[in-house]
Amino acid sequence: MKVPNKPIKVFFAFVGALWLIAAIVVGLRMRSGDFPTPSEIAAQIADLREMHALEVRNYPRNHADDAASAACQEKMLQLLKSPGSARFGDVKIYNDGGGSYHISNWVDSQNGFGAMLRTRYTCRVETDDGVAFTANVQILP
Repeated sequence: MKVPNKPIKVFFAFVGALWLIAAIVVGLRMRSGDFPTPSEIAAQIADLREMHALEVRNYPRNHADDAASAACQEKMLQLLKSPGSARFGDVKIYNDGGGSYHISNWVDSQNGFGAMLRTRYTCRVETDDGVAFTANVQILP
């Protein structure tokens, strides 16, 4: 018994008509100036690169900053159910001066059921000699 293929032809004609309409609409929107030009996109990228360069210059990092960050991560690892699964985000370090640091970050790690969860936290790190660091972690909601 032969199966009629007319519904299939109608379906493909309908899908083709939708694609044609979508292409016409996108073409008209592009002509109307709703989309940025390549030169505008290049200018936006240059602005973002300049802003990022300023951020990096505003927060210079040194050995003590990295040691404070490591102390904070060590303390956070002690609080996790599965420290081996931990993946830390981009750390933000604020040197308050006098051996005091305020650190904010997030960590993705597995909970007791194996699901990956993101935990945001802040950490206050203190040091007297720049060698031994004491970290206090506060988990954020």
